[in-house]
Amino acid sequence: MSYGHVPQDDGRIAPQATGRPRVMHSARRARRAAWFDPAVVAICALALAPLGCGDLLTTKPPAGTRFDQPLDGLGNGELGDFQDGQTQFRRAFSISEGLGPIFNNVSCASCHSGDGRCIPANTLTRFSRAGDLALAEGGPQIQDKAIPGAEPERLPVGVEVSHRLPPPVFGVGLVEAITDSTILANEDAGDGDGDGISGRVNWVTPPAFVPATEPGAGPGLRVGRFGRKAQVSSLLQQTVDAYHQDMGITSSFRSVENTNPLERGRAGPRRRSRSRSGRAGGERRNAVHADAGPSESGGDDAAA
Repeated sequence: MSYGHVPQDDGRIAPQATGRPRVMHSARRARRAAWFDPAVVAICALALAPLGCGDLLTTKPPAGTRFDQPLDGLGNGELGDFQDGQTQFRRAFSISEGLGPIFNNVSCASCHSGDGRCIPANTLTRFSRAGDLALAEGGPQIQDKAIPGAEPERLPVGVEVSHRLPPPVFGVGLVEAITDSTILANEDAGDGDGDGISGRVNWVTPPAFVPATEPGAGPGLRVGRFGRKAQVSSLLQQTVDAYHQDMGITSSFRSVENTNPLERGRAGPRRRSRSRSGRAGGERRNAVHADAGPSESGGDDAAA
């Protein structure tokens, strides 16, 4: 009888008789596989049958449990605002519509796909220098894209750097609806209740462009609730700054273009004409209903 070779488990080659014994062995394995695989499937099916298809398959979320849907009880005008906000959230701006001169992306949805955290390719780069926002160097956020004729920003040498994914934006209208007293009642800086969670309110000063009638606006310090460090008190500010910083879209609230301060030959920021000014999220009401806003761009948040 002649000998062939087959590998052992340790990788060495061992002699193996060829001919009829090997053929019989292969046939037995084939017959065993023929009944074994279907048997395993049948056993698994019987074990899972009591659960029912509804417990095994993906089903539609119950009504009222999705944060990206309008609340029950809205009137026709409010539903219209919500839908307009959804449209604005997905709108891709062109240069003629106000994109740039420097920007990170062309729409809200480009960074917040599915209203979520986006993908690593859309990571934002923020920086500071010795704790300062470094506005004269293009801080606190790098706009790495530019329209023709403009220069994108580059990370300066010797700065502190923080890379951030745009956060989820669903439910921010609900966050806005939480009263200040509720937030203050849950303040627990020293973990006094022993539940392992501690936190304190971040008191912030709203910028002058936010009307006093807006939630989170007004004179004096206000409760911060938006942004990674709760450094923004109003949804309007968060939305306006996101449009201005991330897409270069000016508005009636921020009419001065965001430019690269280190660009060669640029005299400084300039106001954009009304004909080229984009709408900042369809103004505030649309931004609230579409959850278009938080992108970690605005506010007084240091980068690192």
